Amino acid sequence: KDFQRVETSQIMKVFTIRRRTFAKRAVKIKPFASKQKLEAKVSIDPPGGQARADIFAKFETPSIKRPRGSRIAVPKEVRRTKTGIISKAKRPRSFQFQQVGKALRGKQRTFMIRLPGGRGGIYQRTGPRGRRRGGRAMASSISTRKRFDTRIRTLYRFTPQARIDDRLEFVDTGKKTIKAEFPKNFHQAFEKALATARRSDPKAKYISRQARRIARADVSGVGRGGR
Repeated sequence: KDFQRVETSQIMKVFTIRRRTFAKRAVKIKPFASKQKLEAKVSIDPPGGQARADIFAKFETPSIKRPRGSRIAVPKEVRRTKTGIISKAKRPRSFQFQQVGKALRGKQRTFMIRLPGGRGGIYQRTGPRGRRRGGRAMASSISTRKRFDTRIRTLYRFTPQARIDDRLEFVDTGKKTIKAEFPKNFHQAFEKALATARRSDPKAKYISRQARRIARADVSGVGRGGR
């Protein structure tokens, strides 16, 4: 439980979290330890199952993210919801780009520029719409055309690859937490186990103080000397 709590805090600290409930449920203990099996497993297992575990797990070791196609779209000025999420309507596929002459144009006044080396981006015109003449949008004046041409928002920028750092620190956090908390937790669990054993087995009350001291010392790293 201590590791689960500390690792969840680590996730909240090192990532920009848009869905806090999702992040708080990402670290799971499954299965828990029992008297018969003194072993528990802690893993990154967010809502949605292991298929979504990579959202955080990929940040455990440094690596390079490569695109499924030829480029990765990195969000820049795309509008997000109040909670900071990019809605489906604002994601690249939703613009449904089509080839129009030499240009790639999409819905919501967007267009795509693809440059060699996986560069380029997705852009959106935000200036005033011009009048239509002969089926084409025309600005009403030269000054309007200038404003029309310059009011462009960069929604996504393309890159051929992206570096993934090791900010998660799942293993290191686990080791530090175990070192700091395990002796105290073991002492509490050991005393509880003895109390339970005394109630179920009368012979358990004859466990000597020295035996208990040895067990505690073995976990805490203190010498085993008796009185």
